[in-house]
Amino acid sequence: MATRALLSWSITAVAAASSSADGPGLIEPIVSADVSSLNRAHDGGITFTTFRGPVSLADALADAGYNTVRLRLWVDPIEPYTGLADVLDVAAECHDAGLDIWLNFHYSDTWADPGQQTKPAAWADLGFPALNEQLYNYTRAVLETFEASSIPLTHVQLGNEIQNGMLWPDGQIFGGGSPQWAPFIELVASARQAVDDAEIAQTPLVIVHPGGDSLGFFFDEIESRGVDYDIAGLSYYSWFHGQLDVLESGLGAMAGATAKPVMVAETAYPWTLGFGDSRGNRIGPSNWPDDLISSYFPSPNGQAEYLEAVWDRVHAVGDDRGLGVSYWEPAQVPGIVEDSSRENLALFDFNAVAQPGLERYAAAATPIDGRHVGQDAAYAQPVAEQARVPASPLVDQLDALFLTQRSGGLHIGITGNLEDRGGALVVLLDLDPQGTQGQQVLDLPAGLPAGIPILDDMVLDPGFKPDLALAFNTWNGTMFVDRIDLGPSTQTTFLGSVVVGAGESALINGTNPHGIVVAHDNGNTAGIGSSCGAPASATTGLEVFIPRGALASPLDQHAGIGVLTLILKREGVMTDQWLPPLPSNVTAPFAVSSAIDLTTFPGTQHTVFDLSPANRRAQAVADADVNDDGVRTADDVVTFLEYFNAGRPVTDVTGDGQLDVFDVAAFSSLLAGGC
Repeated sequence: MATRALLSWSITAVAAASSSADGPGLIEPIVSADVSSLNRAHDGGITFTTFRGPVSLADALADAGYNTVRLRLWVDPIEPYTGLADVLDVAAECHDAGLDIWLNFHYSDTWADPGQQTKPAAWADLGFPALNEQLYNYTRAVLETFEASSIPLTHVQLGNEIQNGMLWPDGQIFGGGSPQWAPFIELVASARQAVDDAEIAQTPLVIVHPGGDSLGFFFDEIESRGVDYDIAGLSYYSWFHGQLDVLESGLGAMAGATAKPVMVAETAYPWTLGFGDSRGNRIGPSNWPDDLISSYFPSPNGQAEYLEAVWDRVHAVGDDRGLGVSYWEPAQVPGIVEDSSRENLALFDFNAVAQPGLERYAAAATPIDGRHVGQDAAYAQPVAEQARVPASPLVDQLDALFLTQRSGGLHIGITGNLEDRGGALVVLLDLDPQGTQGQQVLDLPAGLPAGIPILDDMVLDPGFKPDLALAFNTWNGTMFVDRIDLGPSTQTTFLGSVVVGAGESALINGTNPHGIVVAHDNGNTAGIGSSCGAPASATTGLEVFIPRGALASPLDQHAGIGVLTLILKREGVMTDQWLPPLPSNVTAPFAVSSAIDLTTFPGTQHTVFDLSPANRRAQAVADADVNDDGVRTADDVVTFLEYFNAGRPVTDVTGDGQLDVFDVAAFSSLLAGGC
């Protein structure tokens, strides 16, 4: 049976162990695209191209930072696409690329949407009881087929754009006389029961997606009638629904009608008003500007800015309940279907070359803000964690270091705290540690910020030769950022400044042609310096995004990146806060009177991070504040059990990829231990 059956005994036992502590939980955002036409692309011989060159579509999405694909399923389609065999094939390819699978049941042989919900031909003559039973059996059989194929489903959508019901006329809500909710509710309940009863290892999250426009009434109705689901979704297309304020109000209406997370389940926007085949497009010159958004002209950059604006609306949903966005058919380029009317809505151009929106869409999902560091979808497990309690617990501490390559560049996340009196946090990056041989000495240019010159002539560990250093100084509530290019010709560039704790990332008043962004939040009070001594509990600090163009050596040419980060005081004093952590026998803080020789320290004072796609996914959190309210109480137990039963990866406390009774035991230990 699915995991929800394991926990009927556990709520009292786990609740008894609850206590309070700081530290948020994790719900990974859904960064998704509908790639239901993937096999059409294969059959059409289409090759997709990103900055890496020719790549598979699944790898292109994973590389850009997407974590989920949405796949529609028709019962008996006329063409050999979108049926169960085709969807299983596409899902397997995407799963192998590290993407989660969101299965979208249409419960039809063709398109299902607010204007049509045609029953499958094989179900057309069934009376309502038999139809209801068939729906249950079909849904359960599909889930068990995925299980037998070793393809886990993380999300399941029960019907597509069902604001007017599904399986018409039996489940039609509107269409004559007063609304008929009862048959529709019974059908949805049967489909949900099939999800719960399926013999699968992990129950997927259930998405209800009525469509677009004002949907508060729909969720009011299904909530009052006891429909069990996990995520509420809507569609948003400006030519159907209106300007962005309609999206904002629609998300707000959903959030007001349900306590569930909400998301945009479908959206798209043109990158041109032209067309790439013999057929004109659904959205063309006659649609500008009335059916589009005047702030975003249909161009590659306008499309990317539109997608960032959609994510802004999702992030703005109260109580952090804006969960995600799914782009509809980003790869429907010319040739994927004969004479398409939608190729100008893709995230690739007419030659299947990636547009800016492909990466900027994923980047917008996890904004650089200095908060939730290490928990955003951008990051996987820490590259390094602190082992030394700092002399001053609330300042000058580095708790954990996170790195990943996605969304067109390098993400750096550092949890911790930095004194607001000119202390310097320095990050040294070796873009090609595999190519480094022999002993290296750090040669810094003149004119560096206070404290940093003491690193000049530092003897580095073998195999570590930094190409680039970033220095971050905070003073009177502002962080000042310098870039130090190392190598044959060293130079320092002041990139700009940013206000600490503002959640903003744009550097101002400097020279920053490549658009490096930085955010810093000094709100951490529960890291290695706390009574718990648990670096994984720290969630605020420094976040940096370095666009690919700002790096002298393309990251994709190498398997890894070497990194060392440390904190210096303004007076030129070395603290004990390094990542990787300093060996225990090194006494710090200390004033530096001569060049530091790292080879005299035990071990290696840098780490090499593997840039492979497998290291680009967030994992389970290591604390027990599952509901993210800042304290750990019995409410977290309830939330934990709900999430565990729903198969949410946040509750994989042991981090072994399975949801089982060992996670319950580990969660109970977290509560009881106070850390």
